[in-house]
Amino acid sequence: MINAKNSLYIFFASCLWLVSCIYFYRYEPNYKLDLYGHYKLFDFFHASNDIEYLYDSYFGLSILIFIINSLGLNKEFLSIFTLSIIFLSVFFINYQYAKNLSSIKKTVSFIICLMILPIFDYVSGIRFGCGIAFLLLFFTCDKKIFKLLFAILSISMHFFMVFFFLVFIISRLIPNLSKFSAFLFLFICISLSILFFQASNYITQLMQGLDVSSIFGRGGFNTYLSGHWGAGRFDLIDSKEKFVIYLNIYLFSLLSFYYIKKFNINNIINKFIFILLCCSCLFFFYNQIFTRISYVVILFMFLNSLNYHKSYSELKFTKFGCFLFLVISISFFTHVYSRMQYII
Repeated sequence: MINAKNSLYIFFASCLWLVSCIYFYRYEPNYKLDLYGHYKLFDFFHASNDIEYLYDSYFGLSILIFIINSLGLNKEFLSIFTLSIIFLSVFFINYQYAKNLSSIKKTVSFIICLMILPIFDYVSGIRFGCGIAFLLLFFTCDKKIFKLLFAILSISMHFFMVFFFLVFIISRLIPNLSKFSAFLFLFICISLSILFFQASNYITQLMQGLDVSSIFGRGGFNTYLSGHWGAGRFDLIDSKEKFVIYLNIYLFSLLSFYYIKKFNINNIINKFIFILLCCSCLFFFYNQIFTRISYVVILFMFLNSLNYHKSYSELKFTKFGCFLFLVISISFFTHVYSRMQYII
């Protein structure tokens, strides 16, 4: 891997990682961010060494705090570790799909991958960021023992990762689908998303009655469905933000149909992508669930289409390529704009 063909790719990724590490090491998180609470938890454990208090927190995060504290490192290394494992996972999965490209093109695709993923949110959240990183590493290795290890690490960091691994297992079991069946199923998911949006309060009550709210963390199921992380977000935003959301939904829908039309969906990776597309469309109006799934599926669509076309020049002049880069660009700039108050 370390040769003249990959020299620029390795150099650029290393420099960008170093600059990002310096930024996050010096970064003081806003009290609204999860990172603020994680730092407080680290400080409390560092001062008290209260193992029982630490074990009452999230399992993967507790282990990470315990290890970093035991090594004599300060709390900022929670962010540095998260950032490093994200960069490492993106570096390797990008290399896997773009290994036949030149070093410059690998570097460009690496930048696009980082644009697709909300890196600031992943690092400031730690748990979900590490979970996604281990998920991507799961897809980069061939040996079953390493796949099992990364799956355990991913789920231990964030329980939502169970969803992605269930989708991966289902993608290996479902029969082949015709193009018409795939289009129909996707259309049904989009239609159901409108119904779910209108019935979010009733769904929340049902889930609370079934006592499954704990699966989605301390915020409760209500936060992800009818609350401010779900359908309730539409009551808190202005018309401009609603327009951006509806535009993203429209473009993502077109992107999904174009992907099904263009690619053979009956191999394992495309079945995985297809199921994620359907789930994304099903939860269009539930902000956190939709974004958590859509970032991952857009990343895999980009990498898989890049591997298929072998060059940017061929990809970017297709209808699918135009919509793909348009969705990536809008998603990136709206994410940066919405996070400016925390980033600066």
